[in-house]
Amino acid sequence: MKTLTSFRRILRTVAIGAVLFSSVWAARSTESGGAGTIVNGRPDVLTSQRLPSPGTHPFLLVRQEDYPALQARASESPWKEIKAQAISEANTLMYRTTDNYWVQSATVQDIVGSAALAYILDPANRAMYTKKIYQTLLLWDDLYNELNRWDWTYYVRPGSAFFESVLALDIVYNDLTTTERETVESKLDKVAEWYWATTPTNTGWPPSAFAVRGIWALYRGDRSRIDSSKASYRSALMNLIAASGVFYEGPGYGIARLSWTDRVQKWAFIDVLEFTGEDRTYYSDPLLKAGYEWLYRGAVSPLRYPIVFADTLERVNVASEMAPATLRAHRFSDQVARHAAWYSPAGAVKEELLAYLLMDRPLPAPEKPLSKIWTDNASFWEDNPSDKSLMGALWNTTRAGGHNHRDVNAIHLTAYGESLLSNAGWALFGAFGYPVEYFKETASAGNTVLLDGMNHAKKVGAGIVEGFTAPLFDYASGDSGEALANGTHVRNFVLVHPQDRKSGYFILFDETRRASTSAAVTMNVALHPPSITYRRMLANREYRWTVRRLGPTDVFLSIFLGTSPTGVEIRDGPLSIYRGGIFKYLYSTYRLDGFGKRNVVTVLFPHDATHAKATMSRITGTRYSGARIDLGGGVKDIALESTGTRVMRYGGVSFRGLATIYRQSGGSTTFFFVRKGRAFNDGSARRKGFEANDDVSVYLKGTVGKIISPGTEVTLHYPGIVGVKLNGVMVPTLATGESWVKIVVPAGTHDLEFST
Repeated sequence: MKTLTSFRRILRTVAIGAVLFSSVWAARSTESGGAGTIVNGRPDVLTSQRLPSPGTHPFLLVRQEDYPALQARASESPWKEIKAQAISEANTLMYRTTDNYWVQSATVQDIVGSAALAYILDPANRAMYTKKIYQTLLLWDDLYNELNRWDWTYYVRPGSAFFESVLALDIVYNDLTTTERETVESKLDKVAEWYWATTPTNTGWPPSAFAVRGIWALYRGDRSRIDSSKASYRSALMNLIAASGVFYEGPGYGIARLSWTDRVQKWAFIDVLEFTGEDRTYYSDPLLKAGYEWLYRGAVSPLRYPIVFADTLERVNVASEMAPATLRAHRFSDQVARHAAWYSPAGAVKEELLAYLLMDRPLPAPEKPLSKIWTDNASFWEDNPSDKSLMGALWNTTRAGGHNHRDVNAIHLTAYGESLLSNAGWALFGAFGYPVEYFKETASAGNTVLLDGMNHAKKVGAGIVEGFTAPLFDYASGDSGEALANGTHVRNFVLVHPQDRKSGYFILFDETRRASTSAAVTMNVALHPPSITYRRMLANREYRWTVRRLGPTDVFLSIFLGTSPTGVEIRDGPLSIYRGGIFKYLYSTYRLDGFGKRNVVTVLFPHDATHAKATMSRITGTRYSGARIDLGGGVKDIALESTGTRVMRYGGVSFRGLATIYRQSGGSTTFFFVRKGRAFNDGSARRKGFEANDDVSVYLKGTVGKIISPGTEVTLHYPGIVGVKLNGVMVPTLATGESWVKIVVPAGTHDLEFST
C-alpha cells in the first residue's frame, strides 16, 4: 500500500508537472543579447558549430544572462505560483529506496527539475539547491544497476530522469567543486555509455535513446556524437508521424511521445536543439506543425481525453500530463497554440524546470476544434463545441507500428459528456481475463466490419479516400485496402449536425465486396458501447445502450439497423478505457447478395434527458434499404443505400447513387447528400437535385454545399438558379434553362454555391 501511495503521488506530480515543463521553454524568450536574443519570438539563429567553449555553463536550455528576466517573470501568474511550488518541492521531495523503479526514476526527475528551477529563481538559497541536486545525481549508481533495454520502465522512464538530470547539472555546473562535478559526471557518463551501447527494442523508443545520447554529447561537447545523435533523433521522431500529420500508432502514443512528462526526452530534445542552435528547423517543420495540430484537434474528444484507436487508454488526466509541451505550442504556429489553449487545463501549474523555461508568453485565446479530415483520420465536431458536444472520428491509417491494432475503418463517438462508442484500446499485458492479443490482434474488438467473421489480415488500410466538411454536415469515406483478406470494406461516416432545433446524430453507410478468390457469404458489423446496460427495443432492428461512466446522468446511444440483418448477437467484450471492463457489444450479420456485395445503413443516435431521440423506422425496397428518422415537428430525414446502378424511387424522391440522405421539413427538401451517384430529384414542382455524366458526391443545403467530381458535366437544379460558383469563382455554363444550369466540374473537391 505504501508503494501504491507513492506511485499515485508521483503520477499526480508528473501530471501536474507537465504544465510546468511548458513554462521552461517559455522562459527562454528573454530580452538578453548575444546567443540568447529572441528574434520575432524565437531565439536568434546559431550555427551548429557554435557550442560554448569548454567549461561555459549553462547553455543547454538557459544561460546565466537570462536569469534576471526569468526572475522578474516570477512576479506574475502563473510563474509566481510555479516558483513557489518549485521551492516547496525542492525542499520536501525525497528519494526512497523502498519505492519501485518507476517511482524512483520519477522522483529523481522531479527533484532535479524543481531544485534547478529554484536555483535560478531563489538565488539566496542556491547553495542548498546545488547540494540537493548533487546528492540526487549521486543516486544514478542505484538507477544504473537496473537499466534494461527490454523493458520500458527500465529504459525509457530513466531516460526522462537522465535528460532533466543533465539540464540540472548544466545549470548548477559553476557552483559545484571540481571533485563534485567530476564525480557526478562519471556516473552520468556511465549511464550515457550504456545507452550508446544498447539498441532500443521497440519502434517508439529510438527517440528516447537518441535524445539521451544527444543531450550528454552536447554537454560534453563531443561533436561526432552530437551529429550522430541529432540526425538519428530527427529521423526517428519524424518517422512516427504520417505525412498527413497523424501519429499513425494512435492518439494515445501520439500524445505520450509528443508531450508527456514521463518521457520528456522524446519531445524536449527538440527545444534543446533549437536553443543551442544545433537544429533550428523543428519549430518551422511542416510535418511537426501538422503533427501538433492533429494532436489538439484529431487526437482528443470534447472531454479532452484521447480518442481510443490503437493502443490508447482513455485517461482523465491526460491534459495535465501533456501541459508542458502544450504551453510552448506557439513555437510551431499561432494556430497550433490556439488549439493547445483550448486543450490546456485550467488551474495550478505544477513546478517543473522545463515548463517555466518554455512558457515565455501566455497562451492565446483558445480556438475550439472544427471538423477536419486527414489522410489517416477524420475528426468531426459539432459546431462551437463544448464538453457536451457531439464528436465522432473515423480511423484508417496507411502505416503501422508496434502499437497499431486491427482496427481499420473503426469509429469513435462522444456525445453529451460520455464516450458512446470505443475501441479495444491499451492493454499491453492483457486485461479482464483477456490476453493482449485480443486487444491488439482482434478486429471485432473494435468498431469494425468483417467478412464471414474473418479477422483482419493487416493493420493498415488505404486511408480516407474521399470526404468533406460542410455547413452542418460532415462526410468521410475510408477504404480498407488490403486489411481484409477476403474482400474490401468502404466505410462512409456521416455526422448530421444539430440544426432546425433538432438533435444531431451519426450514420454509417458500409459497403462491402468479397474478393474474387473468396467464398464469403456474410458481412459483420461490430459496435462497442462502453456499457453493460442495454435494451432490445425491437429485435434485429433497434438497440439502446445506457452509459453513465463520467457524468452524473444517463446518456443513451440508440443503434438502429436500417438494413435488415440475418442475425444479431449481444456479445461480451472488454474495453480498456478508463475504469473499463467487460461490456456488451452489438454484432450484426448480413448476407451478401448474388454478386458478393452488401451495402448497409446504420443510424447511431445519441440522446439524453435534454436531447430527444428520433423515432426510427426501417425502409425496405427493391434494391435499396435504409431508415426513416422522424425528428418530430414535421422534420424527417431519409437515409438509403442502393447498388448505384439504377434510379431508385421512394416517397416521391428519386436518386441514383450508392447512398443518400435528405431532410424534408414543411413539404420542402432542406438538404440532400448523394454518395457516388448520378442523380437526385426531390420530386417537388420546383426541383432540387442534379444529374451527372459520371459518379459524383454532392451535398447541398440551401444554395451552398460541396461536390466531389472525377471531372465531368453536371446539371444542377434549384429554384431560380442562374449561375454556379466553384470555390468562390463563377464558372462558365454549358447550357441553362428554367431553374437549371449545366457546368463542367473539374476533378477534385469543391465548394459549391448557387446564384439565384
